[in-house]
Amino acid sequence: MADKREPFELDENNSFSLKHSLFDNDAVVLRNAARSVTLKKKDDEKGITVDFPSMPFVGFWHTPKTAAPFLCIEPWANLPSKEGQIEDLTQKENVGVVREGGVSEYEMIITIG
Repeated sequence: MADKREPFELDENNSFSLKHSLFDNDAVVLRNAARSVTLKKKDDEKGITVDFPSMPFVGFWHTPKTAAPFLCIEPWANLPSKEGQIEDLTQKENVGVVREGGVSEYEMIITIG
């Protein structure tokens, strides 16, 4: 993943329109966005909703430079490493720590309809 951070503008409905070229260079990753996303046609009530209440990031991607017939929606608990860099995990931003004997759980709910 490229380490290029720039604001990603959402419209007044807190949404954006999809087009294949949006993913030509990499994924679109939103930080501290709503913890639920819905994928649907513009004037359709039905769609796919992904809820991820405990994850602060969500990535959207498909195969670059294609008219791929799919879109991946990936809630993330933290970000991947910066491209081409080896990072000290103790210094990495947003890395959760699970102590010995501890548990870390994340929930994702997918609703179709």
